[in-house]
Parts: sequence; C-alpha cells; structure tokens
Amino acid sequence: MTLDHSRVAFLHELSTHHERLVVWKHLDRSLRGHGDVDAVAPEQDLLAITQEAITIAAATLGATHAIVCDHVPNVRLHFFVQPHRLPQLFELDIWMQPSRGSARWADPRSMMPFAIRGAHGIRYLRPGAEAIMLLVYQGLSWQGQNKLAGEERETIERGLSDDIEGAYEACSVFPPWPARSGLKKLIRCLQEGSWSRKYALEAFGGFVIAGIAHPAFAVRQGMHRAQFIRGRECLMFKLMRRHRRELPPGGVDTLLGAASIDGHDVCAL
Repeated sequence: MTLDHSRVAFLHELSTHHERLVVWKHLDRSLRGHGDVDAVAPEQDLLAITQEAITIAAATLGATHAIVCDHVPNVRLHFFVQPHRLPQLFELDIWMQPSRGSARWADPRSMMPFAIRGAHGIRYLRPGAEAIMLLVYQGLSWQGQNKLAGEERETIERGLSDDIEGAYEACSVFPPWPARSGLKKLIRCLQEGSWSRKYALEAFGGFVIAGIAHPAFAVRQGMHRAQFIRGRECLMFKLMRRHRRELPPGGVDTLLGAASIDGHDVCAL
C-alpha cells in the first residue's frame, strides 16, 4: 500500500491533540490518497479541532487555503487546497451527530470505547464497529435488498470475520433501540454468508420509528434533503456530492471567491 504521508501526518497530529476525535470509516482508503476522511467528535470539541486543522494544514498537507462549510446539519466540512493534488480537493468531515435518514444514532461519545489507535497514531473504530457503521449506511434501505458491493462489502465481511464481538457490542450501543434486534439478526445472516430481506427491513424500520422520537432533528434533516433534491444546496456541498471534490472551471481564485460569497469561511494558510 502506497501511503499519502501528508494525510498520515495531518491525521496523526489531530489524533494526538484531540482524544475524542475518531475516524469512523475507510481510513485505509484515505491514507492511500483516495476519498475524504469521515470522523466524529463531540460538538464542544469542534472549534478547537477546526482551528488546529487549519493551523497544521500548510505544514502537513502542503495546503494553501482552507474552506469551512457549516451548511449541512450535524457535520462540519473542511476542504483544503493542495496545489500538488489539484484539481482534487482534500476533504475532512467532522460529524457531531451521525444520522440515518431522520434518526439520530452513533453518538460520538458512544464511539469512544470502540476506538483504537493504530500504527500511524491515528484513532479509528475497531473493525467490528466500523462494519456496523458501513452496514447501516450502505446495506439498509426501504427495499431490504442486499446492495453491498465492492470495498464496502469487503470491509464489512472482514470486520465481522476479525471482530464479531466488537460488531455485536457496537450493535447494542450505536443504533436506536428499535433497530437493534433486526440488525443483530442481519449480522448473524451475514456471518453465515446469507442475507435476509426480512431482517434488513426490520432494522431499517427501526430507524424510521426512531426518527419520530426527535421531530426537530428530523425536520432539519428533511429540510436539507429537500434543498438537495431541488438543487439548492450550497456550493461546497454541491462540489462534494456532484463533482467529486474537483476544482471547478476558473481555478482556485474563482472557487475561493464564490465560496466566500456563498457564506463559507475561507482561510489563506
């Protein structure tokens, strides 16, 4: 595996100084220079993490500018301009409260007992807990069909094989209680190499029920989803979701100016 040493240094520094920051999926892929970094942290830690990320980005990532987006509920998006990696931007997302649909789940504090710090000094979820996160996001849907494929499927299968105890423990803590029974039964099926539409729908339905318990949270999620459907999302979210974090026509200066006008914090490093 060819490492992106700039990302290793960046995430190592953040993990060293922020003990409640945890990367919750696809760390290996990110350290190879592919995709973004998804992490969680309690909301009260967010300001300090953002300040340090911006402070160290020039020395570790070779970045010249940072763009911070607070337009998406429950997550702060950080984009870094690395001249040697253009047209691709590097993205770090810090989730204060993960959600599935309209339901809250996997509170950052609940993830801390499942965090380990690996050889590179970066804090991330143990394999079984990561498998549960990916299964909920990539495997559950209203159809109940098995849509797991590619790297996500391999990561889930490896996590369940290497750390089934961690998977069951995470399943007893991360999801809202209406989804736990169906999810545990689905895990047993996956252990046996099969898939159950019945249990997948039971778990998905549990998240739907849980969304009713927090109506204000559900409304915020729904309003943002409606903006996305209508194509009215902010510039940086659109760049992330529709354009693979690639620099738009016009270059860096055009992006920085447009991001500032659109209400983002833009910092020269």
